[in-house]
Amino acid sequence: MVWEELRSAVRFPMHLPVVLMIEGEQVSAVTVNMSTNGVLLRVPHAISDNTGLEFLLQVPKEVTLNESTAAIHCAGHVIRSYQEDGSCYVAAVIDEYRFQ
Repeated sequence: MVWEELRSAVRFPMHLPVVLMIEGEQVSAVTVNMSTNGVLLRVPHAISDNTGLEFLLQVPKEVTLNESTAAIHCAGHVIRSYQEDGSCYVAAVIDEYRFQ
């Protein structure tokens, strides 16, 4: 079964820098796309499935269509990772989030 067939939400391309907290380690990443359930991240190295992660997402005012940015604290876990064209990618489910 193809992963795209399993998606239950529309993905929005968003290329935003984030710092992941993974088991006490900070890892710089960039979002590739996001949905209401999860996020695809480009990361510097592979991250194992089921690994917990947290990150603070700064959404620019051009995206919020507001006068200011929005900060969203997200917590979730990795559901899959893969390599493509020399880059590592991680798909993660967002288990909980809160606006800062």
